Amino acid sequence: MLTWSIPQSKELYNIQNWGGGFVNINKQGELTISPNSEHSGLSLYQIAKNLESQDLSFPILVRFPNILCQRIKRLYKAFAKAMEREQY
Repeated sequence: MLTWSIPQSKELYNIQNWGGGFVNINKQGELTISPNSEHSGLSLYQIAKNLESQDLSFPILVRFPNILCQRIKRLYKAFAKAMEREQY
């Protein structure tokens, strides 16, 4: 029987690319979100368990405004770089 590893999961789900540096898998195998560089990652599993203990029903929408802000900044920089390169 093969053992599955966290690096295999990261590769299979291509987390490095689609996660944009905000998504990872911790040592416990839980998906984590890093809303900014100050956090090592918030476990989505732990967030769900915490919300469940508050008698909230699923599905639940969890928003990370810092991620949206960072993505907008990256997009702005990409457009500015393209404009400079194309002398627009």
